[in-house]
Amino acid sequence: HARTVRLQTASHPKVPLPKAPQALPDFDPAAITHLLEDLDDPEGVILLDLESSFHVQAITKVAEVGTRLAAGDLAGVAIKAHELKGPSLTLGLAAFAGAAAGLEKAANAGDRALCEQYAADLPELYARASTALAQRIHG
Repeated sequence: HARTVRLQTASHPKVPLPKAPQALPDFDPAAITHLLEDLDDPEGVILLDLESSFHVQAITKVAEVGTRLAAGDLAGVAIKAHELKGPSLTLGLAAFAGAAAGLEKAANAGDRALCEQYAADLPELYARASTALAQRIHG
């Protein structure tokens, strides 16, 4: 097994992990193209259902992340982050999926401070992802 080494200095006892969402685009149009091909849905009917379902679930799960984080339930945060990550990747919402992945990893590592950073970014990233997705689907 590979060992993870955490750098420590006198002034910075814990070097935070870089925040992946900053480097990722809000939306990856290739993901939708592939999804439409995989679904054999050239008219995008199934895609509209997926978009609608994603919005309902994402809003709920982002709220649940905040609730679980406030309660100190990092295992619950990891579960909700994982549940956000999959559909986001499917729909090409790269930055939002990256934040969810980072949140899941931080929660699994027990890093509450980093979880709080990722969780704070989720609402804005969700809004940007929603806008980008809607522009692609609805024109």
